[in-house]
Amino acid sequence: MTKALEKDSKYNHFDVDGDGVVTDDELNRSERMMQIENMDKLADQQRVMAWVAMFMPFAIILVMSAPFIEMDKVAALVGLATVFCGSMGTIVVAFMAATAYIRGKMTD
Repeated sequence: MTKALEKDSKYNHFDVDGDGVVTDDELNRSERMMQIENMDKLADQQRVMAWVAMFMPFAIILVMSAPFIEMDKVAALVGLATVFCGSMGTIVVAFMAATAYIRGKMTD
């Protein structure tokens, strides 16, 4: 049994061929397109995370080497900066590994 879509239905965008009926194939195609869009957004987020993780240590080094920061404060902050940079890199790697695992499961 098929049901025609109403004129202003929120499901009209799933009706690819415009016949007024949303088929399973059209739903599957729409679902796949949404997955592709979401994976693209996720890839963009990963790129931003990687760039931030890559440049943050340099920014920390620049700030700590500024002439107005005293050496005893720099010595105290070096340990924190090391932990911060290491943990940021670890978070990025874990996020990307989890994403790769999910992508592998989606293609199976």
